[in-house]
Amino acid sequence: MFLVLGSPRSGTTLLAQCLNANPQISIPHETDFIVPAAFLYQRLDSSELRKNLVAKLISGSRGFSTSLAEFFTHQDLLEIVDRHGATLLDLLCAIYDEIARRSGARTAGDKSPNDLAFLRMIERVGALLSERVKVVHIVRDVRDVVESISRTNWMTNPSERFPRVWSMANMQANVLCRNRAEYLLLRYEDFVADAESLLRSVCKHLDCDFDPRMLAPENRHPRYRKVRAHAMLYEPIQSSGIGRFRENLTPQQVESIERQAAEAMTAFGYSLTSSFGRKYAEIAEDELGSALRRPGH
Repeated sequence: MFLVLGSPRSGTTLLAQCLNANPQISIPHETDFIVPAAFLYQRLDSSELRKNLVAKLISGSRGFSTSLAEFFTHQDLLEIVDRHGATLLDLLCAIYDEIARRSGARTAGDKSPNDLAFLRMIERVGALLSERVKVVHIVRDVRDVVESISRTNWMTNPSERFPRVWSMANMQANVLCRNRAEYLLLRYEDFVADAESLLRSVCKHLDCDFDPRMLAPENRHPRYRKVRAHAMLYEPIQSSGIGRFRENLTPQQVESIERQAAEAMTAFGYSLTSSFGRKYAEIAEDELGSALRRPGH
């Protein structure tokens, strides 16, 4: 199985939908059970109690009807949990291996927004750093992320606090996984500039063949057509959103973002443009330039 990790508005939905258009790859709609299940496995010692609660959590979750129910009945999941629920790693692999089998795919994975934010808990229960779990991590310039979030009205004043969350979550994921063969780091900017090349890299990472259908917008799931935030999903992949922050964010907002996220921005290769950012870059460039695995490698 595999996990697609990324902050909101970083291209995770686009990437997942491109992958899902490949018959060898299957990604359900966003699930909502992995993070709470990780807390249950970490908090409870009784294997039977864990199984009982996790089975109820998965089959009774709000997201079940639009995600896993496409592949499983409630009884199916109860049986999988009973057979494979001793650890969260075994359970996740069993669920996603069965999704792949039932959809005729070679592999299946999860793309859920909470996975990145609570990755440390998933790691603590042994469901991350395993040869059985591949990770595809996509990052996007946090200034464009904030600009995009501002247009969706998902939160108030995202430039005042979200960059800290972006920095911590993405740095944590990279530090946890960067030295593992199962980890692949991508940048959104590289993805939209040369989608075929990046998708070929992801397919190779997942031991699958590239399929040209991954590039065609008509092959993306119609469930998002009425979601305003995903209006561009059904257009050809384009780079028009890169650098949009320069037009729509104030210099004060840009400096605030860079103050909060300078370390991660520098580490992931994003140039800092504010007066603070330029001073920080002079100090940090040599120290961080080689610290992270470069995107796509």
